[in-house]
Amino acid sequence: MILALSNLKVWFLVLFLVATGCERGATKNNIIEMTGFSMGTSYSIKIVKQPKLSNSQSLQKQINSLLSDINQQMSTYLPESEISQFNNSRNTQWFSISPRTFAVVSEALRISKLSQGAFDITLGGLVELWGFGRKEQKKIVPNEKILEQLLNNVGYYKVELRSSTTAIRKTDSLSVIDLSGIAKGYAVDRVVEFLEGEGIENFLVEVGGEIKTRGLKNKSKPWRVAIESPISDQRSVYKVVAMTNMAMATSGDYRNFFEIDGKRYSHTLDPKTGRPIKNELASVTVLHNSCMTADALATALMVLGPKIGFDLAQKHQIAALFISRKNGKFEEKMTPQFSNLL
Repeated sequence: MILALSNLKVWFLVLFLVATGCERGATKNNIIEMTGFSMGTSYSIKIVKQPKLSNSQSLQKQINSLLSDINQQMSTYLPESEISQFNNSRNTQWFSISPRTFAVVSEALRISKLSQGAFDITLGGLVELWGFGRKEQKKIVPNEKILEQLLNNVGYYKVELRSSTTAIRKTDSLSVIDLSGIAKGYAVDRVVEFLEGEGIENFLVEVGGEIKTRGLKNKSKPWRVAIESPISDQRSVYKVVAMTNMAMATSGDYRNFFEIDGKRYSHTLDPKTGRPIKNELASVTVLHNSCMTADALATALMVLGPKIGFDLAQKHQIAALFISRKNGKFEEKMTPQFSNLL
């Protein structure tokens, strides 16, 4: 029996206490809320009112335009996007890309090297094969021969960048890039940058569950954000984090997966095997100055697992929370950098 519990492109949801009235001292009267849909997911922006604040409708129009531009460059769902055109080009020639796409691929390759390949943007073909990509299809375990063929085209080292002309190329003409593990974090960073340029001081931006805050929510109080419990069939708060001038990203296996005969297949794939990850981790949350970096790191640590992932986080002083399933219960482990921010 096949049980598909999520076909959403939203990976992880973070519950906002600021939106539910669970935080004292804040009312909707002093908060401007904007919500919308872009990049295949939802977004939410909360701005603390201030004197001479620009018209909120005008702000949201510009934000929608910014997100649409990023989507046009990095989406695998749009056939005319830069990434789709690059993927469809079956050659190894240099391909011109925008500075935005260049920046995202550059950071993706850096995280790939740091994680020894645990984060890999060349998994696009396998993401589609497992049914977690742009095509809606029946969730089945792929044919072993086809899987191995596509695995031969995987490897972050098969992607090269040339900064002098902001160009990209692949050394394997069949490699397929998927930026879904980092692009939403990048979008959050760019929206934050835009709002700062408008002179806005206190706000929270969320795109597809990835978050970044600036300033305070209410005078001396920081934004309070709740990390969701990694349970597939319910919504509940696991831990609350007070955030000021910080980004948060979470990777987990509890929202986007399918089950066949009681066996769970997560949307997070291991680049070494081409198969859904198999470890005790339920989720990993990363705090960082850059939401793009936090986004990629959360995925990399999730793939590496509770032991190797935690060791890597400690080595590189990454603020990370690991939640594992053991004997029907959740066990947490956090790096000193994460606990110091609580």
